[in-house]
Amino acid sequence: MLHGNSTYYNGINTSPVSPTTDNLIYNNIIHIIDNTGSEIDGINMNNVSDKVKILNNTIFMNNKSNLVKGINIGYNSSPYIENNIFYLVNENGTGGPNNSYAIYETTTSDSDPMTILNNDVFRKDITNYIGFAYYYYDIDATTEILKTIKLIGEFNSSLRTNQRDLSSVNTNTNLAPIFKAPADPINNGLELLSGTPVEIKNGGKMQDLFSYDKLGRSRTPPWSIGAYECDP
Repeated sequence: MLHGNSTYYNGINTSPVSPTTDNLIYNNIIHIIDNTGSEIDGINMNNVSDKVKILNNTIFMNNKSNLVKGINIGYNSSPYIENNIFYLVNENGTGGPNNSYAIYETTTSDSDPMTILNNDVFRKDITNYIGFAYYYYDIDATTEILKTIKLIGEFNSSLRTNQRDLSSVNTNTNLAPIFKAPADPINNGLELLSGTPVEIKNGGKMQDLFSYDKLGRSRTPPWSIGAYECDP
């Protein structure tokens, strides 16, 4: 169980663990802006089957690397992905405008997410390098064009992300959160300000396994997306 942490370079790596009970990754701040390597993952997982739930994290990255992945889904991994903020800063990285994916599949071995619900992926204007280039990379698709999902309607469709039914992929948004001081994550600079769109402040899905945010404050219905609760 990982919660309430802040990471500033390599993000979170689950490694092969083959869990038999549910594991939670929630209320974490992942702030990666100084990377210059060939690729970078906010959260990377392998061999976790359907036993990992990625909930209410804030993933803040840049596009300096050749390949940027908010969540990298490796071998035998089918996580639940709910209530997360994916935010990409315009750094005009070496990979150009097509190098960044909020969710990325790297294997065909039973690695479709169980759910993709109530996440916010900032994707505003890829022509000017603002936000993620793609919502999703689907390794199981038959052609390279079909593998990349760049429309919010397609992202919210189980037909494009290989989900079991429409109820397991929906209510994801592509709006811009307003952070308190994004250059200062150590001092909770990724808290949401009141001017953040209501779809983010009130767009989270209530969870049964915890009821507080990164600062230990009670989450009040309707929940906020991301690591910090932001009441109206």
